Amino acid sequence: EPRRVSFQTAENSMDLGIAGRRALITGASSGIGRAAAFALARERVELVLSGRSPEALAETADAIAVEAGARPVIIAADLVL
Repeated sequence: EPRRVSFQTAENSMDLGIAGRRALITGASSGIGRAAAFALARERVELVLSGRSPEALAETADAIAVEAGARPVIIAADLVL
């Protein structure tokens, strides 16, 4: 079962004015990348999630879809330069 992240309510959230923008989050399947993805989803940013594990990315995307109502695009890749 996907890990659940609580979203702020309309009463206690801050509108950053970025709704509808697009963002690519690398390392989105865990840690800071996952937290950033959820934070941007709260602001209704359209997300593309990237990471090495397709399974972990799918879990993150599913959890965001449940909480935010929109499922991010996922790209499994190792972005080593």
